[in-house]
Amino acid sequence: MELARTKGLITDISWGSDTALVASYYDSYLRIYNTEGTAPKEVYLDSPVLCCEYDRFCESPFIFTGLKNGSIIGIDPDTDERLQISDPFPAPVTRLICGNTHLWCASGNRLTAIDIRGENLPATLEFEDDIIDIDLSNNEGRMLVATKGRKVVVVDALAMLSVPNGGPPGSVIIKARESLLAHPTAAVKWLRGDEFFTVASIACRMAITTVSTKANKVAFRVHQDKTTTPPTDHIVYTIAVHPGGRLFLSGGGDRTVQVHSLSVIDSSKTSPLTPVPFSGAVVRLKFNPSGTRVAAACRPNMKGALTDSSLTVLDVDEVQLLE
Repeated sequence: MELARTKGLITDISWGSDTALVASYYDSYLRIYNTEGTAPKEVYLDSPVLCCEYDRFCESPFIFTGLKNGSIIGIDPDTDERLQISDPFPAPVTRLICGNTHLWCASGNRLTAIDIRGENLPATLEFEDDIIDIDLSNNEGRMLVATKGRKVVVVDALAMLSVPNGGPPGSVIIKARESLLAHPTAAVKWLRGDEFFTVASIACRMAITTVSTKANKVAFRVHQDKTTTPPTDHIVYTIAVHPGGRLFLSGGGDRTVQVHSLSVIDSSKTSPLTPVPFSGAVVRLKFNPSGTRVAAACRPNMKGALTDSSLTVLDVDEVQLLE
């Protein structure tokens, strides 16, 4: 089901419940959808919206937005009330993850945890290069950080919260290494607990590795168009892990979503299931909380902000994602 097709560059999506979905756009709009068919609600902000995140731990709906001007604005979707969450950052806010007590944000080379339930000061950790992607483990004990280039860092999230400004980097970093993939990192995601994780590159490669080992568990090729000569490598833009822990998805510039079984961790079988075609490059994938639906944000034209974007919601069983 195509939920929306709009002018402007879609930048992020987030589920608030099994039916409530929000999407952020570079044209400074936040659009709130209900998959039951009601008309979307539009919220205009004073800067391009680069990321969005529902607070699913709060009793009432609340949405965090990260803006190009460095601000984080919280929005009550029922009343339209807005709240400045922190002082503006010097760089655009490109990633947001809402945990049980803290909002984690990436801005330039800074990872910051903001206490959204109490009055503790924010904890900040700075890296040598700008942050490309982040992911918080389900137990909220570890944070994956991919920085520009090929470096992937595992941060002790609890230790970072326990000391002012995150403390010395060496006190909170569990592991830092160059990805064993040959090209720069595009996305990272925890796969199983806070030990196994996957890394995707800009050139159709993915690898699964662990915190405690130096070598990749398995590496494989994805999102490669073999109809051209030579085959065309495409960026892996996004990764989503099913809440039930049975599979994970990758979305790429080849306009497909590829389905991967988590059994690859144990069997090293790397062949993806049948790819699911989409109308454009798949830049964001998110499962709803129960895992019955997956939302995909697509951009048919990746050259600039003034282009059509589409938001599609699929029933997991309908497209036979589950084995």
